[in-house]
Amino acid sequence: MNQIYYSPQPELSEPKHFLKLALLDLKISKPIAWQLFRKNFISQYRQNFLGYLWIFLPPLATALIWIFLFYSKIIYLGSTEIPYPIYVLTGVFLWQTFTESVTCPLQQLLFSKHLITKFKIPHEALVIAGLGAILFNLLARLIILFLGLFYFQVGLGWNLLLAPIGLAVLILTGISIGVLLTPLGMLYQDILNGIGIVLNALFFLTPIIYPIPQNGAISRMVSLNPLTPIINSNRNWLTGGELMPDLSFFIVVSVSIIVFFSSWLFYRLAKPYIIERISS
Repeated sequence: MNQIYYSPQPELSEPKHFLKLALLDLKISKPIAWQLFRKNFISQYRQNFLGYLWIFLPPLATALIWIFLFYSKIIYLGSTEIPYPIYVLTGVFLWQTFTESVTCPLQQLLFSKHLITKFKIPHEALVIAGLGAILFNLLARLIILFLGLFYFQVGLGWNLLLAPIGLAVLILTGISIGVLLTPLGMLYQDILNGIGIVLNALFFLTPIIYPIPQNGAISRMVSLNPLTPIINSNRNWLTGGELMPDLSFFIVVSVSIIVFFSSWLFYRLAKPYIIERISS
């Protein structure tokens, strides 16, 4: 029988052992995550009359509203190199994937609070299960997008092969932000509510429904937005645009990787205190 020893020593007193346990939990999380993904996926859509259509309806509704405003000339959003419906559809789909990635860690752990307080289950398994749902939703939306590309006769190029890399970076950026906010979000519901408010405001400072303005204060704000190179690069690779991303793209990638791993390890340090607080 395996024995578990508890020590009053801080976990970082033995960094190698701390990292070894983190990697071990990550390894054993995969089969658990698959079972959780299947269970959550089936139960989530079985309780809805429209079922799997909810994967498409929210982003499609948002895209159609802006397409209507654009073609009815109620607002002028600037000219785009590709047909505007494809431009906004791509942007909204990418944005939906990003927002799901940001909220995934906190939502998954809050939803499974009863599990993590009663059973010794790797928290990474819960996040990976949520990541599986994000990937499924993304693939489903990409099918709609490619049908739109075919309808509007938007040519695809070899840069489409870079799209998986760009989409992985998009999800990584969102997940890293989500993991960073999770320790505090597990203790205070205000964090999850605040994420929604911030994301709604950030939507209008990201080139989702309009190209970057040529000048003015908005132009500078959008250009400084770290999500701008991620969204633009993914849009270019999915629709046959420019091949080479800006330098800012690689900066965001580097920062996201650092934030993700440091936030993950910090969460593992804070995990015992979080479980103690939410259990009381």
